[in-house]
Amino acid sequence: MRRIAMLTVLTLLAGTATSALAEGDRRRATREAPSVSAASIAAKLDALGYDVRRLKLDDGQYKVSARDRASGGLVKVRFDPANGELMRAKLDD
Repeated sequence: MRRIAMLTVLTLLAGTATSALAEGDRRRATREAPSVSAASIAAKLDALGYDVRRLKLDDGQYKVSARDRASGGLVKVRFDPANGELMRAKLDD
């Protein structure tokens, strides 16, 4: 019975490790060759009414600091460089 329990635990750990390694490979590939350019991200934000203050590719994401033209408020935004999808946006304090 202990042998079956141990094999089950080892199988689950192996599956988790494989999944984590695959995720790491995806992030590394994204960091190396973004499919969406920084200029297209800046153009997207400009069309939405934001002035980009800073845009950089870091940790496999485009990290953007921008100012809303209408209200003057600052926002921090993150985009996926593989497809240009908005990942996170929050008001900057």
